[in-house]
Amino acid sequence: MTNIIKIFFEKQKGKKLSVIISDIILRFFSLLLFPFIYFLLFIINLVYKVKIGFLYNERLGHLVLNTDLFLRRIQLGLIPNDVKYIFFVYNPANKQIVTMFKRVLTVIESEFFCKILAPFAIFKTRFYQQLPFLGNEYYEFNQANKSLFFTKEEIGIGNKKLQQMGLKNEDWYVCIFSRDHTYYNKFSPNTDVSFSTHRNSDINTYNLAVEYILQKGGFVIRMGNCVGTKLNFEHEHVIDYASQNANDFMDIFLAAHCRFYLGSTSGAVDLAAVFDIPVAGVNIVPIGYPLFGKKSIFISKKIINKNTFEMIPFSEQLNVFSGNQVSTDLIPEKILDKKGWKFEDNSDTEILDITKEMFERLENKFKVINTDKIEEYQKIFPKTNIYKNNKSPIGQDFLEKLIL
Repeated sequence: MTNIIKIFFEKQKGKKLSVIISDIILRFFSLLLFPFIYFLLFIINLVYKVKIGFLYNERLGHLVLNTDLFLRRIQLGLIPNDVKYIFFVYNPANKQIVTMFKRVLTVIESEFFCKILAPFAIFKTRFYQQLPFLGNEYYEFNQANKSLFFTKEEIGIGNKKLQQMGLKNEDWYVCIFSRDHTYYNKFSPNTDVSFSTHRNSDINTYNLAVEYILQKGGFVIRMGNCVGTKLNFEHEHVIDYASQNANDFMDIFLAAHCRFYLGSTSGAVDLAAVFDIPVAGVNIVPIGYPLFGKKSIFISKKIINKNTFEMIPFSEQLNVFSGNQVSTDLIPEKILDKKGWKFEDNSDTEILDITKEMFERLENKFKVINTDKIEEYQKIFPKTNIYKNNKSPIGQDFLEKLIL
């Protein structure tokens, strides 16, 4: 409860006093109403099973993944489907994805109801449906099919926009993305971003990969919303969509129709998994976190010694970062600093290599070179690592150079 109160007041920073007071009054009112609403749901559930829940609204990754995971678990029979689930949300990070969730779920957009019904989540009552996500749900994302779809009208709108970008019907493209803090600074100015600094990287280290995609005959679309760095690559088939008129609809449409997605750990890249689009992950963190989407491959950020610049053996990295590392309470840089280590981003050559491998896999031309190194890599994961069952392959060239 103390942590909930702390988070509440952190989110009030920068707001007018009248808005804060109104919110506090509404929250207090919700507590007074809670016993009555609980009793009402109890009576209803005697004849008809009902549960309520809340979509994650502030961050795109959690909005899409947590909700989509719920749908996949329903599909696989891991969650009862004889219950009427009603979800609430307000001010979502992306309105288009909520529109699409409404086609397969009962979703009500209302700030009032989200706050009035909040005690059901706070007290985790029997009528509350949680939407958990850890990042180790490889089984669900590989065994279940995608649930979301575009209407005929939406497909027409998306294709028209692609034509305006210069793509013909027969053209294909790859989405690229590299995370920075610009989005946070605009939409969550009071958020302490230090817990996620290690996820940032430079989009211009993708340039060799971009050149290769162009050689293969594709277009490249740089994704993102409110990015800080311009893509320094001039070509008529390279579109810096993130620096132009990015919008909720095309953010989703582009990710859902690309040949594959080349990008770093972020909510933007998570969209690909929801639509079963392969991801070539680069600069992936947390350490020991393989991706989970269909046909995805990855390379992780490296950890090196600050003084000698030598790579730290991967087994040592795993022992330092074991278990679930997705936490706002964990700042990896502080842990590394105590040991005299630091993160090092993937090089432009490493990003090129994983891009080539993705094409080889999609074209059924990929051949495994060193099965022994793959087996050795898989065996060094400690039992405490919750991601060890994610089977997405690490890039072959990257693994060859990795000191285990």
